[in-house]
Amino acid sequence: MKITSLCLAALTIFCGEAFGNMGVFYGYGHTLQLVNTANVQMVSEEVTISPKCGATPLASVVEFRCKFVLKNRTTKPVDIQVGFPLGRTSKVDPKWQEPSSNPISDYSFTARDGRQTYYVRYEAADSQKKFRKILLWEMTFASKESKTVVVRYKIPVSPTFGAFTPSLFDSALINTSSSKLSSDQLLELFAMRNPLREFGFCDSYEFAYVTETGRSWAGPIESATFRLNDQQFQKDLNDSFQKEATLNRNRPSTDATRGPDLQLAEIFKTPFRTVSPEGWKPASMPAVSASGTTAASEPNCLVLKYDNYEPKQPLVFHYYGLPFPQKADECEEWIRTALGQEPKQSVVLELRELLAAFFGVPPKSETVKDFASTQVWFTPDRAIKESELTAEQKAILTRLEEIANNLPADDPKKRNKTD
Repeated sequence: MKITSLCLAALTIFCGEAFGNMGVFYGYGHTLQLVNTANVQMVSEEVTISPKCGATPLASVVEFRCKFVLKNRTTKPVDIQVGFPLGRTSKVDPKWQEPSSNPISDYSFTARDGRQTYYVRYEAADSQKKFRKILLWEMTFASKESKTVVVRYKIPVSPTFGAFTPSLFDSALINTSSSKLSSDQLLELFAMRNPLREFGFCDSYEFAYVTETGRSWAGPIESATFRLNDQQFQKDLNDSFQKEATLNRNRPSTDATRGPDLQLAEIFKTPFRTVSPEGWKPASMPAVSASGTTAASEPNCLVLKYDNYEPKQPLVFHYYGLPFPQKADECEEWIRTALGQEPKQSVVLELRELLAAFFGVPPKSETVKDFASTQVWFTPDRAIKESELTAEQKAILTRLEEIANNLPADDPKKRNKTD
């Protein structure tokens, strides 16, 4: 595997956008900063996040609908400047420069209450370079007045290609400039030095919702509800992954430097989603009709709810196209792509155990345990039995076992671990 490929993984894993909620800002231009107010409380926050696939991967967007209830806690009129950051300064590139485009129109950003649509102005970043793409507007509250503010916007989100083994290198690359890492160190970080190392690259979508600006309001947020409405997105994304995989599979390879890891990521794309923080639960999206608001009969979204909410960590969403087979009839090509024309029986059995771990079956061998523990898809506390898997999952494992049984037995101790 080429060092250039490893460096690419290091850079692209951090790609993605982080979009903030509403906070109180003071100043203009170089004096702009997030501040606290003791006068106005954010009583409640309700955010619906809806990713949508476009006609092409580069045309995908995430739509946000946010409803905030704000209340003047004093008996005097209060004027405040409200800010809504659409991004956070990148850890990888602290010298980030804002492009010349205007997010107000580019992102279809609107903010309104029951009486008016607010005039919104734009600042590239705050004075501390902590937030970027900040949309600002003025609000006036009468004595004890409450207002419900609805904010809508949509953000383009594009796929990135990189590594999905962040625990291998997060601390090294976040705390150390990648330019300080030698080629040998990069190899140590990324190459697992066993056949399982080929499963470290994939396509991914990433976006986040920064909540920390909500700490600028008076008192706790009495209730906060976050909804992830992505059922259709997951279906469309899988369809897109499979179309792309088919095109890549039928396209002749002319690049001799493309190793098995990149080939696997191009022709096998099993969708997998991670959401954080923990606590999301299946729920039904409210549907509004002429007869009123109703809920779907089946769960079709995820919901995260808090009482007396104190914003801390962001909401982070990842969608991966993992280099795993989805059907039993893909297993032979999967093995051949990963291991070549003469795979070893013991390694095929390791890959079977790896797939079982992905399905939720606890791995038994130390090699697979060690590798699985570095993967974003691995959940150590899952303990599913093979007999409890779906019919398709069982068929995949059965086919891999058949492939292994048709190979001559080998001694795992004689495997070349530096291949």
